[in-house]
Amino acid sequence: MATRVETPYTQRARYYSSLDGFNIHKPTIPAHIFRAERDRAFDPAAPTGLIACDLSRELEIGFPATVPLALARYARIRAGERLATRFAAMLAFERLQPPAAGRAPIEAAHFPADEIGRQLDAIHRLAMTAEMPGKSISFGTAGLEADHVALPSFTFSMNSLSPGEMQRPHQHNAVAVTLIVQGEGCYSLIDGRRVAWEPWTVMLTPPGAMHSHHNDGARRALFLIVQDGGLHYHTRTMGFSY
Repeated sequence: MATRVETPYTQRARYYSSLDGFNIHKPTIPAHIFRAERDRAFDPAAPTGLIACDLSRELEIGFPATVPLALARYARIRAGERLATRFAAMLAFERLQPPAAGRAPIEAAHFPADEIGRQLDAIHRLAMTAEMPGKSISFGTAGLEADHVALPSFTFSMNSLSPGEMQRPHQHNAVAVTLIVQGEGCYSLIDGRRVAWEPWTVMLTPPGAMHSHHNDGARRALFLIVQDGGLHYHTRTMGFSY
């Protein structure tokens, strides 16, 4: 039995079941007219400055935003004055501004192979339900725990199939780049085309393509999937369906 060695990297690792890793729900973008902000911008008594059209509270986003990836502003400039700007908020989603000391949301994390196996074994002991898209573990980190992702733009998961199983046809707007870790006797159907698996090959599933995965082999299939899912979850465009 492997000995678990705790390090700062393993302590940052988070594991989410098939149910938690894919069923991510965000508030929809509401129809809205920014009348109050317009009125403030046109008020003769208003000082020089920027007036944000901010729906971050409605969108449940931790930084000012009009829609998930953009912040609109009115620029009020009084006669004879100047307005200097530095639109760092436009980079807020990707955390591209240097964070304050001790507050970096993106830090290196280590996901040991034996722990991934233990987490997958626990998933395979669960009864399959209609809400579970498959038997997988999604990876996250402590700094982004609220979003269930490892990086703001990307989702990472280790998917699996028992011998004789298939993952039912589904589609999503995120592209899927899949590394076949273990998949003898396995294949995928992507928009009706059969793609045989080969160990350690990379398989690309285009955005929006209907696809399914099949294990006709004798061993559990393992395949690591990277998607630009974080971006789509944030913009409410994941479009996951069966």
